Amino acid sequence: MKRKYVLIGVRCVVALSIILSVAVNKKEKAEPEQPVQKTMQSTLQVYDFEEALDNSDLVVKIEVENKARELSEPSPKTLFQAKILEQLKPDPALNTDQIHILQQGNSEWRFNDNDLFSEKERYVLFLKKAVGIDEPNTYWILGEETGMYKDSGTGQLLKLSYYDKQLEDIEDKELTADFLKDNEKKMNSKDVQVVNEQQFKDKVQRTLGK
Repeated sequence: MKRKYVLIGVRCVVALSIILSVAVNKKEKAEPEQPVQKTMQSTLQVYDFEEALDNSDLVVKIEVENKARELSEPSPKTLFQAKILEQLKPDPALNTDQIHILQQGNSEWRFNDNDLFSEKERYVLFLKKAVGIDEPNTYWILGEETGMYKDSGTGQLLKLSYYDKQLEDIEDKELTADFLKDNEKKMNSKDVQVVNEQQFKDKVQRTLGK
């Protein structure tokens, strides 16, 4: 299998906080300094749809419940607790709808300009079983942001990075173009796709059935 790598982002920057001064009772007072957030960029190994499906241990739709804790070693990560809403590719060893998910980055470090998960957000994720973590049923995200599909709440999934030609048959190209136009700066040149959620689920089952 030919490996593919993408470099998400083009720069490594440190976002410095700014101290703002305001006049109160004719005296200059400075607001408290905001925490410094550091940004790291990384080259990722990514997979086409069928490769991701084959290499994943679990493909699920989840709802983020809460942040369990942050890790700094061997690299900055955040551990989230999530509830499984639907298993698209089940893990035979999993017998609960509560899992933990490791996402790259934490409150100090921002990974590839990605936002950390927030409570109540829903995603379809391609996952691999994690080892060396105390919390049970912990998984990491295959390909990180390239293996994340955010639920728009409108029957569409937003693939957050890496344009996949294998999904063109279920892509809404008009919505993809509109999203890129409206979020050009925020996406920082990431290649996103908007796909129909039900067609995506059907495609998973057809591929698994081959």
